Amino acid sequence: MTYYLIYLSIAFFLTYSTVYPIKRIAKNYQIVSRKDTIRGREIPYFGGVAVYLGFILSLILFFYIEFPDQEIKISLGNPKFLGILLGAILVTFCGLIHDVYPFSVLLRIVIHILAACVLIVNSISIDHEFLRFLPFSMGEGTFYLGNIFLSICWVVFIINALDSLDQIDGLFTNILIVISSVLFLFSVVGDQYENALVLAVVIGCLLGVFIDQVKPSKILLGKAGTYFLGFVIAATSMDLTFSSNAIVSFVVPVAILAVPIVYFVMSLFVDKKNSILFFINQGISEEKQIFYTLTVTCVLSVISFAVAHYAG
Repeated sequence: MTYYLIYLSIAFFLTYSTVYPIKRIAKNYQIVSRKDTIRGREIPYFGGVAVYLGFILSLILFFYIEFPDQEIKISLGNPKFLGILLGAILVTFCGLIHDVYPFSVLLRIVIHILAACVLIVNSISIDHEFLRFLPFSMGEGTFYLGNIFLSICWVVFIINALDSLDQIDGLFTNILIVISSVLFLFSVVGDQYENALVLAVVIGCLLGVFIDQVKPSKILLGKAGTYFLGFVIAATSMDLTFSSNAIVSFVVPVAILAVPIVYFVMSLFVDKKNSILFFINQGISEEKQIFYTLTVTCVLSVISFAVAHYAG
């Protein structure tokens, strides 16, 4: 556990150190949110760039650090790290370009699908017994169409579901810290060291931008940040084994991510495609929304952990 705290601390320091210069660059080049958005004021983008740099720089640094008796050494030879790094490049630059020069939803989804395919090729995918139909060989591995289809849908859905939360100051970072911590706990208990290391770094990066995300936000994560973090959460949640029981293992990640899933589904149907406005119109303040979402996520996470532990 000591190593994970070191990883988290280094990621926090690197991310926190990059926030101020990134913020100045965004202001200087007027890369800011429009005043007609839900926040009603201009805020510099590129917070996601700080998170991405903190994540990448941390992993690069860990290439050259080897602690005695540590559980795992980061290496590009490990397909899981390679898959996450390559896929992260795709979704982050997709979001970054959209932050500066907005482009169509369809093209963004195509890029998300490509990123999901990168994960699958590098052995990161959903793998449930009841979805193992229509097998085919690729290279040295055997893939099943059912698992591949669900994996792609999960990555695309979670990236956009988490992105739908980034409309209230602090909501996205608060809930992502909770979700990442829960997934980290599952990975540590299950001795899944690669995922534990990645999630420890993610938590450190989120803490690095947390102060600037508290209301009123001083910098926005933008699509670059929400897409990147959503991609990593989708990847690790697919790769984790939550329980030996197939049904429990299928339901647990859905329960942990229930709040962003509900927000996203509502955003497809409510007026102006904006679930946040819907809740505000019901008299639920931003502060209460953050409290309710965190409470629901924590309760569902505790129940999920208990059920997974009981199911074995």
